[in-house]
Amino acid sequence: MPRSRTRPARQVISGGGDYLIAEINRLGLEPQVQTAEVSKTDGNRNLVTAATVRNILVRVAGTSHTSAILVSAHYDSEPGSYGANDDGVAVAAMLETLRMPQAGPKPKNDLIFLFSDGEELNLLGAEAFWRDHPWARDVSLVLNYESRGSRGPSVIWDAGPGIAEADLPYIFDRLYTGEASRNRSSSGSGLGLAIVKRLVERQRGRIDVQSIPDVRTSFEVRLPRAK
Repeated sequence: MPRSRTRPARQVISGGGDYLIAEINRLGLEPQVQTAEVSKTDGNRNLVTAATVRNILVRVAGTSHTSAILVSAHYDSEPGSYGANDDGVAVAAMLETLRMPQAGPKPKNDLIFLFSDGEELNLLGAEAFWRDHPWARDVSLVLNYESRGSRGPSVIWDAGPGIAEADLPYIFDRLYTGEASRNRSSSGSGLGLAIVKRLVERQRGRIDVQSIPDVRTSFEVRLPRAK
């Protein structure tokens, strides 16, 4: 038997999967279910975790078909937990994001939405997608949404080239582009981060950035609690 197979989501699956499939169908999209057998060992190889996972996927076609952006969150949760924070909030945000291409202009790149299973068992659903699914070869950028606690700042980070130290004091200035961007054949407008900062400040919040080039660049957004 194959370790992994993908089929149209004509039948519901256990847990929160039935709800996800129904909501995606209501948007006029066709989700699919990837069923896979996955096992992983821990660092000292004393523990083996194995399970049959069922990932739910849907692909929204873009206008260029050059590469795909993967948007990912897991729909499983810890035993005994409702999973609202980890990772139900992210799943809800992904469902809302799925509505946008249906209501407005199509995106340039294909969008792949992965609602992964088995995350709490050592990322087994993600392992199955990258190991077996043919769409994995099309992905050029990953946006993975995960809970880092029930309070504190919202954080987005990557491990790319980063931001030069000389540019950090100015990146939120309108129309500012860093030296690396100015030397590229196609650079940004210098408006994106200025708009983000303005939106955050209108909500009486703050945004901070830290960057170690080629290691980690992170943006933290802190908003006050609603009264």
